[in-house]
Amino acid sequence: MHHPLVSVVIPVVAADDSLGECVDAVLRQRYDSKELVVSCAQQQALPVLEQGKAVRLVQLSGTAERVRLINAGLKAATGSVKVLLMPNCVPVGERWLEALIRPLEDGRVAVAVSQCSALHKREMGLGDRLTHSVAYPELRNRPAQPSELQLVSHLCDAYRADVLQQLGYMDEKSFPSPGEAIDLSVRIKSAGYRIVLNTEAAVHCYDPPENRSLLTVLRKALDYGYSDAVLGKSYNLEWLGSGRHLAALLALLLLPLGLLSLPYALIAAAALFAWGWFLPLRTPVLRWEWPVAVLNLGVYVAIIMLVRDEWLPGLFDRRLSHPAIIRQWCALAAMTASYLLILLQAGVRSAVRSIIDDGTRLAALPLVPLSILWSLASGVGYLKGSVFGQPAGR
Repeated sequence: MHHPLVSVVIPVVAADDSLGECVDAVLRQRYDSKELVVSCAQQQALPVLEQGKAVRLVQLSGTAERVRLINAGLKAATGSVKVLLMPNCVPVGERWLEALIRPLEDGRVAVAVSQCSALHKREMGLGDRLTHSVAYPELRNRPAQPSELQLVSHLCDAYRADVLQQLGYMDEKSFPSPGEAIDLSVRIKSAGYRIVLNTEAAVHCYDPPENRSLLTVLRKALDYGYSDAVLGKSYNLEWLGSGRHLAALLALLLLPLGLLSLPYALIAAAALFAWGWFLPLRTPVLRWEWPVAVLNLGVYVAIIMLVRDEWLPGLFDRRLSHPAIIRQWCALAAMTASYLLILLQAGVRSAVRSIIDDGTRLAALPLVPLSILWSLASGVGYLKGSVFGQPAGR
């Protein structure tokens, strides 16, 4: 039986302990028609590859951003199937490659995504846990048959080479990582192809060095928010809901602004309320999508109904307790509270996801405030992308 040539491309930004294990696992595959391509910066030393292993090295001059390394490796690969494998992911078993590419026998399938699971989850630091809970939800608990996905994993994906050639590989200019993978996913789906998750092929993912610092993870949130804004400009696509997080950040400033100038604060609140009609909010239980402004209005009504007249002297200055002034402050409080609820929802969702992943409830508690910080940082990135980002392809 004829087996197509499969190229496994490993882009190496910073070598870590798992790279050697990753390379060895690929070379052990019982699939004869394969090649292994490693792309890295020209000045980067990779001792693990200096031992006579059957590896083709592609070296880039200058800066070595991840997307440049990915594209260089994919373009240098000669296989009719090209597997993008991150160096922190180690294939499981010696038939992984054969199993991974099997769904590509269907001409409508352009990408087969390997099942990905994190190792040593109970030993993760806060930075690792935060990254996995907000950015890398695991692909797991899926049926045995390949199931439909909307996005590639950007961890271990097998692409048909002709589709990559047709679509022009990954965008190197518009997005910080991993926005380029989301962009490629959208283009693949728009071209009428399928992306499927193949549970018969699995990789174990180790945490890369850049995920081990909490500050670095929060900086990464800026990139996610920036990419979210550019994707919205390019495809009218909401990826992570970073627009809501930016609105939440601005809402937190309403009450301090009201102390300085109540009229200006009300103008800002009205702008946030109008913006809320364009920001979808998915109800957790019913799975319905509502404008965020509906939540703003609901919280406002609740506050008006709950605030009693006898509380007013304690809440407001007696000289400023005119009903109109009170309603204005209630409007500001409602706008701030509703966006705080959105942030709290994001924090609780991250904690629950972490509990489901590794079952450690106590370790998940700090993820609630940290996920809120991550959301606010992504909002700042969204603002930057909205102002300075250009749509993809320009």
